[in-house]
Amino acid sequence: MTDNGISSAAHKGKLRIGIFSLTSDAGCSLEFLNFEDDLLAIAGAVDILHFPMARAYNTDGPFDVAFVEGVPARSMEPEVLKDVRRNSKLLVALGSCASFGGVPAAQHFHDLKDMKKYVYKGMEDLDNLEIYPVSNYVRVDFQLRGCPASKWEIMETLTALIAGRVPQLKAYPQCVECKILENRCLLIEGQPCLGPITRAGCGVICPSVGVPCDGCRGPTEEPNLKSAIQIMSRDTTYPDLVRKLQKYCSLVPEYQELFDQWRENS
Repeated sequence: MTDNGISSAAHKGKLRIGIFSLTSDAGCSLEFLNFEDDLLAIAGAVDILHFPMARAYNTDGPFDVAFVEGVPARSMEPEVLKDVRRNSKLLVALGSCASFGGVPAAQHFHDLKDMKKYVYKGMEDLDNLEIYPVSNYVRVDFQLRGCPASKWEIMETLTALIAGRVPQLKAYPQCVECKILENRCLLIEGQPCLGPITRAGCGVICPSVGVPCDGCRGPTEEPNLKSAIQIMSRDTTYPDLVRKLQKYCSLVPEYQELFDQWRENS
């Protein structure tokens, strides 16, 4: 993302925003409504022109920033996505599905026909595309990862673009924030926590209540996957660890070598 792109989105008037949902559970869009008073604090600087979850009337742009959640899973959605891109100065992938495929991309490890029979009994002829992230179809300027996307990162992105600067998104591991909060280490307690290789930014919600990180935010920069597997394999099986990584990150490049090895040995 260039500074020119940022500065072109910021202008003297309100920041024109569109919030779009492709195939998804709409949980990431819902995070905008969960801001409550925080959203009111920037209401004078933004104009949300498209948000079907909260608006009865929605425009098709143009937008300074479009937030897109979900994945193109139906035949018309790639064109919808391309239209949003054409009408937006910046496009933000909202959540893990939009950013790198998320849970829907797990279909790549299963037979799609069998999955349809299991999920859509009696409706197996539904039109479903092979799942890929938003960046497979259009240029993406920012990724706000997580399932759902982090409220902090959404607000950081909005306030940064209003100010004409690049959002400061975290790239270090979850463990850093656990240390800051003085959380007990779940790995030491024998739980398969993916915190050491997962990108921070959610406020370590799960580990803070004793639930191992599931890796929904995808890998940190240069994750030491080999060491993480060695440590976690002490308390859980290797196949279970691979499935844990596949839950959200089936298409993440950093894990593909591991997944390829798993396929060869299965």
